[in-house]
Amino acid sequence: MPPNPSFDYYAQLQVESTATAEQLTASYRRLARIHHPDKNPDKTEEATAAFQKIQEAYEVLNDPAQRARYDARFSSASRDSAPPASAAHARDNDMDDFFRPRYDPFGFGDFPGFFNYDFWREAFPSHAEQGRERRRGVDPLDAFYQRERERREEREKSREKVLEALLAARRARDEAEDAAKRAKADAKKSEEEAKNEARARRQKEEKSAQEAMWEKKNARTKDEKLRTCLHSEFCTKVPQKQKFKCGFCNTKRGITAFECPHCATFLCQLCLVYFAGERDRAQK
Repeated sequence: MPPNPSFDYYAQLQVESTATAEQLTASYRRLARIHHPDKNPDKTEEATAAFQKIQEAYEVLNDPAQRARYDARFSSASRDSAPPASAAHARDNDMDDFFRPRYDPFGFGDFPGFFNYDFWREAFPSHAEQGRERRRGVDPLDAFYQRERERREEREKSREKVLEALLAARRARDEAEDAAKRAKADAKKSEEEAKNEARARRQKEEKSAQEAMWEKKNARTKDEKLRTCLHSEFCTKVPQKQKFKCGFCNTKRGITAFECPHCATFLCQLCLVYFAGERDRAQK
């Protein structure tokens, strides 16, 4: 006949003796997750002992017949009265089946027959795997650390792949930005070159047209050229220290002169605008 439990099943599950099956299950699952050895690697022995008590208490109290026998047994013990021989015999047979050792798939050795394997196999598959390794003669710690090394290597490889992808994306972005900058700079350079070429072409055409006009009007002297000059679109701006006299209208107007490249005359702003219109009419 197995000895009476050394602890109170209800107190172990932190429930009242009137607790319902739902309350028992809820408290059992909460406490089992707290005290399971997988959750307490630094206190494996203490956690295992607590876990076994919780499992034992739940297996008894969750079964209506076993719970009734447990309540009756401890109620009888509290009255210091022994049960009938026939009842004791039946109880002994039941308790023998209840406490009969069975193989523990989690690696802690053989547990009594009340151990709920299915629940813990689903809830803690890693620990169940350690139990199978122990039965095969594999040190569970070595197997555990080997799995951890493999997981760590996989994580490192994953991080390296992510880092390589990020670096490749950054390089591609930088190369694209550099290519865009070079393309923009090349386009700007080409535009400036085209403007300069067009300006040089217009200057050349303008000079040829002015020389043709002088030839047509038979202008040879400086005064003759000045009177027949349409003045250039490309006059050079020349700052003056004081107001200057315009070479065409002979009026002092400002301190900024515009020098014609054809006749070397200083023109004022108004005359510059006037001759722009004259050049347009001459071209028409």
